[in-house]
Amino acid sequence: MSDQLMVEEVCEERDITLVIHPAIRNALTGFEEEFSIPAAAFLQGEGRAAFFLPLQGEGDVKLVFSLRYSAGEHLILRIDPARPDGLPRIKEAVRKSEAPK
Repeated sequence: MSDQLMVEEVCEERDITLVIHPAIRNALTGFEEEFSIPAAAFLQGEGRAAFFLPLQGEGDVKLVFSLRYSAGEHLILRIDPARPDGLPRIKEAVRKSEAPK
């Protein structure tokens, strides 16, 4: 089981819905272990609520973790870029990585 799936499993056990954009999920491929450490610490109320996602040749994007309630009052763990330009940068990096060589 991948480390990212372990985070999903912990969320499921605690009845927390993990909300993560598909582009971010794709960009996390290869960084699952590094991502799972701060995510798990955050879920346990420890550590920083952030992860710096490396983008090949593009620096990194700070992702922030937040626990909140949905409109239906379900607890959710959101993973979002800290800055507005983060998601477009991630999408572009994923697009480049998936382009035929």
